[in-house]
Amino acid sequence: MEDEQESLYMPQGLKNRREYFEGYGKEEFHITILSGIIAAILGICICIINSRLLVVGVLIFLIIPTTTVMAVVKNNCNISVVDQLIFMIEHGREQKEYDYIYLDEWKIK
Repeated sequence: MEDEQESLYMPQGLKNRREYFEGYGKEEFHITILSGIIAAILGICICIINSRLLVVGVLIFLIIPTTTVMAVVKNNCNISVVDQLIFMIEHGREQKEYDYIYLDEWKIK
C-alpha cells in the first residue's frame, strides 16, 4: 500500500467563462453585436444612396456579422482566427535580420 502513489486528477477542457456554444462567449457576443450595428448602418447608408441596391444592403447586413462570428470563435486551443492574425503580425514585426561581420577565425598562418 505504501508503494501506491495517489495521482492528481486534472480535468481537461474546463472553461473559466460561460459560453453560448463552444468557443463563443460573452466577449465574442459583444463584438458580434457591434459588427451588426456597423453593418446595419452601412447597409442603410447604401440603401439611402441608391435604392436599387437594397439587396446589396441586406447582404452586407447579413455577411458582416456572420464573418465576424466565424473570425472570433475560439478553437480547442483557445485561439481564434483574429488571434492567429495578430500573432502573425507581431511575428512579422520581430527582428529577423542579424547583421554581422564575417571574420576568418580559423585562418591558417
